Amino acid sequence: MTVDTADNNSRRIFWSLFLAVFSAMIGVGVITPFLPLLGQKFGASATELGILVSAFSVSRLFGMPVAGRLADRYGRKRFIFAGLAGYTLLSFAYLASSSVWEFTVVRLLHGLAAALVVPLAMAVVADLAQPGKEGTQIGTFTVSIGAGWGLGPLMGGILLDRFGFSAAFYFMGALTGLALLLAVLFLPRTPSPVRDKPPVPYLEMLRHRQVRALTWYRISSVTGRSLLIAFLPLYAITRIHLTPTETGIIISAMVLLMSALQPVFGRLADRTSRKNLMAASSVLGAATLAIVPLSGSFWPLLVSVIAFGFANELGSVSATALVVVEGREFGMGSTIALFSTALSAGMIVGPLIGGIGEDWLGPGASFWSASAVVLTGVLVSRHISDAPPLEAGLPAPIPTPVNQPEQ
Repeated sequence: MTVDTADNNSRRIFWSLFLAVFSAMIGVGVITPFLPLLGQKFGASATELGILVSAFSVSRLFGMPVAGRLADRYGRKRFIFAGLAGYTLLSFAYLASSSVWEFTVVRLLHGLAAALVVPLAMAVVADLAQPGKEGTQIGTFTVSIGAGWGLGPLMGGILLDRFGFSAAFYFMGALTGLALLLAVLFLPRTPSPVRDKPPVPYLEMLRHRQVRALTWYRISSVTGRSLLIAFLPLYAITRIHLTPTETGIIISAMVLLMSALQPVFGRLADRTSRKNLMAASSVLGAATLAIVPLSGSFWPLLVSVIAFGFANELGSVSATALVVVEGREFGMGSTIALFSTALSAGMIVGPLIGGIGEDWLGPGASFWSASAVVLTGVLVSRHISDAPPLEAGLPAPIPTPVNQPEQ
């Protein structure tokens, strides 16, 4: 009876967080791709537009390590609630903004709220994963993130065409409010594993080869993905003369495919060598990204972008599964926060490398520059072990009983 109750509680936690994150990600995806258009409406320069778009990732990059450490010490549920409440209130703060700099400030605060939601929700789910099934658990949960991001831009485009910018922000506020309500109503007290020592400091974590390798691998893989999303519309619309609708179909097809593949690749990561999957992902991802600027029409571009999404997700799920293993030793919230910080770094580095490549080397060079960064994942994967690390005298992590409810 006790086991059944524990299993039911775990499923309730999982699906409560899944639905909350899915709703929140749709809400964010509704407005994110259209912020540059909104900035232009206020007469923003190209530099100001870049700052507006990247502000979210910058504040999230600095906020996630702090959020992860605090959540490991004081419990995650309260921080998840705070983040979702922030999402909701800031949705309406956008509506009250009247200049590009006011939007940028709200965007910075939005990034801080985001630092409290997805990484900490993933940490809770990771705590529930059974040893050897980390890939399956995380792969299934991250469908909520990918599907939300994939559906959000499509819904945002419809709202923008028919009702204008205000409707998109109201819709985002409604969805993130729904996410908060789901969490409050259905998320029970979330247990955390018993730990006989405080979380390891971040600098100490980065002294371990496995953590360093996984962190850089995440940066390299996300660099390719963020570059593709940032520069694909420019390439597709201005160089091969696709319509915005065709361009949106290509991006949404990639994101939704990646989301659908996460559970499949998660199960694969639990059954074979994760480091080998990561190495294969880097090679295939670099190759498919390099051929994107050689695609001269809709169908070749669609195929090359989908192929990149397939390759990129293959390694991403495997890397996340290994991060969960590390989290049992170093503190789950802190470890996933570090990994998520690497994701934000990749989101910043990708467009930066793309811009430099285009300016210095000419059309198409942005994709080739990012391809070279993605390929470094092959070298990094050589320093990754499929087994828990034993360096510096650390014992292999042993799953601990779950018996301390968070307040």
